[in-house]
Amino acid sequence: NKTADIKSKQLAENKKNKKHRYYVVKRGEFLWEIAEKIYGSGFNAIDIAKANKITNPNIIYTGQKLLIPDVKPRLITQKNMVQSKQTLRKRVVKKATYKVKKGDFLWKIAVENYGDGFMWVKIARVNNITNPDLIYKGQILKLP
Repeated sequence: NKTADIKSKQLAENKKNKKHRYYVVKRGEFLWEIAEKIYGSGFNAIDIAKANKITNPNIIYTGQKLLIPDVKPRLITQKNMVQSKQTLRKRVVKKATYKVKKGDFLWKIAVENYGDGFMWVKIARVNNITNPDLIYKGQILKLP
């Protein structure tokens, strides 16, 4: 019976594993764009980060195997779109630049300056940052 129990547990584990999807990170990819590819919504990056216990969504590595959780796409509803536009109008940055401090990363800077971590993508774009993991203490970033 012990052998049957072990085989039964292994079968259950195998079935469970087949339900999981994985994604291997390609060079230069961000969680946001991976979420867009898989779910059609970059907002699902938070689900991927959570499933993989990623504390800093700006730090993923080429070749990293990510578990892709079985969740619904996070699409903005019409009501939320109107609300988001109003909120974004209020989130006008008062300063045009930001001086990077020790321990900063783009997500943190975006949250501090916009109240929205996902604005890191725009900060990276405006500053021609191709690798969001490479910002340096003392670096001056333009804030869009």
